[in-house]
Parts: sequence; C-alpha cells; structure tokens
Amino acid sequence: MRIEELDYLRGLMAVVIMIYHYFSWSFGAYDSSSILGIMGIYGVSIFYVLSGLTLFVVYKKKLMINTLISFFIKRFFRIYPLLWLCVFLEVFLLENDYSLQKMILNITGVFGFIAPDQYISTGAWSIGNELVFYSFFPVIVLFSSKYKRAVEFFFIVSLVLAIYFAFFQLNSNDTLGNQWKTYINPFNQLFLFVGGIYLAKLIGNNEKNNKLAIVLLVIAITLLLFYPLSGDQINIVTNWNRLFLSGCSFIIVAAFLIMRLQIARKIDLILGKLGHISYSIYLLHPIIYSYMTSFIDNSQNPIFFIILCFVLTFVLSLITYEVIESNFMSIGKYLSIKTQKFSR
Repeated sequence: MRIEELDYLRGLMAVVIMIYHYFSWSFGAYDSSSILGIMGIYGVSIFYVLSGLTLFVVYKKKLMINTLISFFIKRFFRIYPLLWLCVFLEVFLLENDYSLQKMILNITGVFGFIAPDQYISTGAWSIGNELVFYSFFPVIVLFSSKYKRAVEFFFIVSLVLAIYFAFFQLNSNDTLGNQWKTYINPFNQLFLFVGGIYLAKLIGNNEKNNKLAIVLLVIAITLLLFYPLSGDQINIVTNWNRLFLSGCSFIIVAAFLIMRLQIARKIDLILGKLGHISYSIYLLHPIIYSYMTSFIDNSQNPIFFIILCFVLTFVLSLITYEVIESNFMSIGKYLSIKTQKFSR
C-alpha cells in the first residue's frame, strides 16, 4: 500500500538534503539561522518519521511471528543492494582507502548497531540507524496487536531517550561536528521512527482533509522560517529546540498524510518518481559530487557545477532505481512470498 502524498514528501526531502549538501560543500557550512541549515538536519528526521509511518500502515495487520522472516527478507533486498553499490563506488570509483574492519561493518550493516560513526558513504549513518529501527519494529507491532497502548508506551520510552540526549548527552556549548557520533546514535533518533508509527495509529485511517493539511503545512513552515535560532547547528538538536523542531517534522508528515493532492498528471509523475528514486538520490549525490570535483574545479563556477551534479544525480538515480533497486525489490518480494508459503 503506497500513499502517493508521502512519496512526494520523501522525494522532496531527498532533493532538499541534496541541495543542502551541494550548497554547503560549494559555499560553506550553513548554521542554525538558515532554513537550509535546519532542513539539512530535519530532512533526515522526516525520513525516519515516514519510515515508521509507512511500515506500520503496511504491516500492522500482517506482521506475525510466522511472517518475520518474510519481513526481514524484503527489508534486506530494499536496503542492502544500493548500500553495497555505494561502498563499491567509494572504494573503486573514488579510490578511498578503508580498513577491512570498516568495510565489513558497512557491508553487513552492523555499524548501525555497534559503531554508528563508522559509515563509509555520506548519509549512510541514517541507513545504519534504519537497520536498528527495523530490529525494533516487529517488537512494537507484535506488542501492539496484544496491548492497546503498546505504541504509546514505546513512543514515550523513545521520547524519554531523545530528551536525555537533547538535554544531557549533547552539549549546546560545543559544535555539532565535535559531537556527531553522539547525535547519530540510533537511540537519539528512535523517537522519530516510533513517532511515525504513533502518527499512523492516530490518523492513518482518517479521511483526507486538504484544508486542515494546508493549515498544518503553513503553521510548520512559518515556525521553521521565523523560529529564532542562531549559531552552530548544535542549537537545533539540543534542549527545547530539539523537541520543537521535531514537532514541526511530525506536523509536516501529518499534513501530507491527510492531504489528497489533485495535480496535473505530469507533475504527479515527476513527484511520484522522485519518491521512488529518493533512496538513490540520497546515497548517490555525495559520490557524484566528489567524483565530479576530480574533473572540474567547482570554485570557478559553483552554480554551473551544482546544476551539473543535480542533472547527473537525477539521471543516475533513475537508472539505479530501474536497474538495481526495482529488480532487487522484486526478488525480495518473490522470496518473501515463498517464505510465507513455506512457513504455513
């Protein structure tokens, strides 16, 4: 079951993160006072919320003990092939040198569980987090089928963990860069994923309401644009700012969840395709940027360089999705069906 509006949001966030990276790498880092500085961080947060929400919508009634293997098979074939491709490109295309231990951690995906900062591809830290979340997901769903308030319980626990990180583990007087390992700890991000599950439970079956969706979007965007922030990006992930901006992320996702867009077919196709290739855009764009810098001096004409990287990213992401992602997803779906039949 796909919710088209959530696909649109996923694709838009992938583009926003790409813009954030390309512009910050070309013109210098953005701080917490800029909308790009905020969305560069919270675009990933929205990914987490979307992940928990969409998984719960799909699996809340069909994930059981005898379908666990099927669930993990589909997740494996959705995540690992592209992750492996990016590791391959980092080593053989960009000619980066990594220790055998780091290679094994990334190929297996175990880095998310034991060493979140040992990712190879830029942005892959969030994939490591996702793999951790997938291990929690069946527990939440299975408990929710037996206990009415299980989702609320898990959300409160994960929120307490987030508050602990925001107020006690991360130091607002230091930089985010110096505390990156702490920030990307999956237990600091878990509440976003579980919050997505909770959001699906609260309003996942509600009727569409465009008027309310527009109001929610206007509120969230206005708050993001005018909320007073300054200084290093650590200020957007610590103390009350962390809770406030995370709340805005939930509001944005909720708005797209209850929205029913009636747009021109061409725009629908473009936004839908962006959603489909968002994973490729997210992981490939840093590799494309790095590779192109070996041929072109991006300091001479940075705007031209960024546009070129944009075009290459979109084209190669489309190819990667059609050739690699979609085929491996089909394999995963086939094997998961076979597994379900066997388990019966």
